[in-house]
Amino acid sequence: MDLDEAGARARIDPCGTLTDVADPASRWREAIAEAPVRPELAGVDAIVVAGMGGSGFVAEVAVALARATLAVPVLALKGYELPAFARSRTLVVGVSHSGSTEETRAVLEAAGARGCARLAVAGPGRLGVGDDVPLVPVTQSGPPRHAIAALLVPVLRALGLDQGEGEAIEVLEDIADRYGPAVPWAENPVKQLASRVATTDVSVAIGSEGLASAVALRYVNQLAENAKLMAIHATVPEAHHNLVVSLERSPLSGGLVELRDPRGEPDVLHRRYHAAAEADVVPEGWWRAEFRASGRSPLARVASLVATVDLASVYAALALGRDPTSTGPLDRIKGALGAASPNAEHV
Repeated sequence: MDLDEAGARARIDPCGTLTDVADPASRWREAIAEAPVRPELAGVDAIVVAGMGGSGFVAEVAVALARATLAVPVLALKGYELPAFARSRTLVVGVSHSGSTEETRAVLEAAGARGCARLAVAGPGRLGVGDDVPLVPVTQSGPPRHAIAALLVPVLRALGLDQGEGEAIEVLEDIADRYGPAVPWAENPVKQLASRVATTDVSVAIGSEGLASAVALRYVNQLAENAKLMAIHATVPEAHHNLVVSLERSPLSGGLVELRDPRGEPDVLHRRYHAAAEADVVPEGWWRAEFRASGRSPLARVASLVATVDLASVYAALALGRDPTSTGPLDRIKGALGAASPNAEHV
């Protein structure tokens, strides 16, 4: 499909997914206006952020942002089991767009039994918490993966990781101006990336350690759900200790999507990227695309990369003629779980 044809885009994407991701600044403004002030964190010596799917990405961002600023450890939890260290001085934050995600409900329930401090960022299901647990309601519509602002902003506010919100909106407006649907393919690197991704077997998203690595994982997950394409996630420097060897003899057609955060990267990583370029580790015939974070604050930089990969994944879906909202296998798994446990909620 010609990604510049608005009519064709609308026919393939009747629910307007591209509209959701093409104007992220508006969603961030809405979330910032609604988000409550941060709670008191005195006495907290560990933080667990629990969520699945699009809500789980919030946990990854919180961990990446906390590395350089918080004096307590932050754990991203994507599953049912609350770790043994979680006790009365642990804050457990549950994130769920629906408010009914069974894994996250289980974590918050266990946290309550152990006397942990709790916070829920949740939709109508409230993650099963009562009035004794602080709740930030999620009201933005659409799939959780495209309501990232409504999920992320209140969590970052709660943890004191929200510096740079105004700059994040400015950067998101710039991303929309540079990469949005109205920008022709010939002048739009993200549309060009999507076309490449749609015509090769696999793409490898490699993010530099920290913020960019978290977004590289989002690229993989967004490409899976929106475009129904398989991709691989890796981090530099770890990828230079293993993954690059597999590329040398890959029988697949593909390319590298390098996500960089130069402002947040230590100098030694710059040296590693230079060494990798000299070593020529990209397989013959593979393409390579690089996108760098924009902005000064960590929040603005991560927002810029998120907006870029979200657009790329939806463009790739449209290039293949695939409805970005369709998630058949996920729906079938939920249906099977519901049949096995009719009283449980699986969202």
